[in-house]
Amino acid sequence: MEKQYDTAYGVINNSIIQLEKNRLHSELLIMLLNYNLYKVFMFKRELDKAQLCIEQAMTIAEKHDVIFPFDVNPESYGIHISDELKEKIKNGEPIDLEAAETEEFLEGLAEQTEQEQQEQE
Repeated sequence: MEKQYDTAYGVINNSIIQLEKNRLHSELLIMLLNYNLYKVFMFKRELDKAQLCIEQAMTIAEKHDVIFPFDVNPESYGIHISDELKEKIKNGEPIDLEAAETEEFLEGLAEQTEQEQQEQE
């Protein structure tokens, strides 16, 4: 499964590079590609990278007054979270991955990722 995400990352990243290199890109297309990168990073459990991608995508959407249904619910990507964090997400509050309240979430995520990696082997 990890190879699928690596392939998806490569395709999306190369698309962004080629579009920018050839100056053929529109910001809205870059927004969609960043959103897809966000999804890939969420499934790969690379939360810092995912956060950067979704912030870039949302910034572009706001700049162009585009209403886009970004799915930022971690459970959509197989990440189970506490009710407290669900409430923050629902209210649109930022999640500080360094905060003490996310410690349990991160520990559970690490265990889940380790189990998934063992199952793949």
